[in-house]
Amino acid sequence: MDFEAVVADEAGGAQVGAPVVWSSDPPDVVFVDQSGTAHALSTGVATVEATYQGVTGAASVLVVPGPTLVMDPDVVSMAGDVDGDGPPQEAVLIGNGGLGRLTGLASEVRYESGGGEDWLGASLSGDATPATLTLSPDVEGMRAGVYDAVVVVTSGDGDDLSASLPVRLSLAGITVRHTGGRTSVEESGSTDAFSVVLDLDPGAEVSLSVTAEDPDEIEVSPSRLTFDPTDWSTSRTVTVTAVDDRIVNGDRSTRIVVSVEGGEQTPYAVVGARRLDVTIVDDDVAGFLVSETQGWTSAREDGHSDSLFVVLTAEPRSDVVFSARTDDESDATLSPDELTFTPLNWDDPRLLVFSAVDDNRRDGFGFRTVTIAVDPSRSDPAFHGLSRTVDAVTFDDDRSRDSDSGPGG
Repeated sequence: MDFEAVVADEAGGAQVGAPVVWSSDPPDVVFVDQSGTAHALSTGVATVEATYQGVTGAASVLVVPGPTLVMDPDVVSMAGDVDGDGPPQEAVLIGNGGLGRLTGLASEVRYESGGGEDWLGASLSGDATPATLTLSPDVEGMRAGVYDAVVVVTSGDGDDLSASLPVRLSLAGITVRHTGGRTSVEESGSTDAFSVVLDLDPGAEVSLSVTAEDPDEIEVSPSRLTFDPTDWSTSRTVTVTAVDDRIVNGDRSTRIVVSVEGGEQTPYAVVGARRLDVTIVDDDVAGFLVSETQGWTSAREDGHSDSLFVVLTAEPRSDVVFSARTDDESDATLSPDELTFTPLNWDDPRLLVFSAVDDNRRDGFGFRTVTIAVDPSRSDPAFHGLSRTVDAVTFDDDRSRDSDSGPGG
């Protein structure tokens, strides 16, 4: 800004070429050279003075900021899961650091040499300040790593009106891998293992929890893994053991969950859980035992009966119902004629009483067959088709003592 000082004599006539001394106060806001040109140095209010032979004239000057592009925030950091949907959009406010508006806004994304490209979209809400710059990351197909870009925003109001916004993207991940192509454990006691490793330097300590989705099925050890910037790329081994539940539940699948626990100040704060499928091989076989109290079963028509005991050899998932009968109920019976086992009492032996029918006929002794079989319509499917037969003998009480000698008598 140029100032002009007019020096007049007592009659009011102008004194052309009079030597005027220029000064400013404070000088760190405005500096005035001796030609009367003021140079703004900082924002504020200053007084510019012209002095001639002890006479001073003054003018006030308000210095305001010049037009400049400003961004809020001025640095953007994004963190995402390499196996997830990526970071959310970020909004940056674009404004004028001075007075007025800046127009002709445009944005350009520049990528760091050797890094990934085309992963960041940048769009402006308008072509004049104030405006919003929306950053949209697209991480599909990208590997874990750190990626840098710069978004440059320019204004058509001046060649030097531009601003740069550094953007850093950190893609973290966890790799969970079967050691032999699959993880399988048997209830009989065998173990298997899998490995866990980080895909990116966390920059600080990160802990992972390792849990079974169904702890009644499998156990894992250790249940917590810790990584830091010195050992993040060293894989850890987790051992898996099946719980021997004694239940006939067949081979089945469950899962192990590996999830971030802590790490809020690291890129892993946004990493989702990883799941590993585990096959459990059942070692329990559906079956049942029948015990005879004296090694063989017999009954007399005079009221002497015998006993059998029935018990399951493994726990069912639902009730198991047995029917009990003889091959000739006019000669011998069983009581009760039905036994029911539940998951709560499956290992409690149940009593069957074998009795001879007093028919008042001299029919000697008879060989009978006792059949104990699962009723499929009311039983756990794992026990379908199971049955046992027991040989038994009935003795007549209507014969003479001499003829009553028993089997083989």
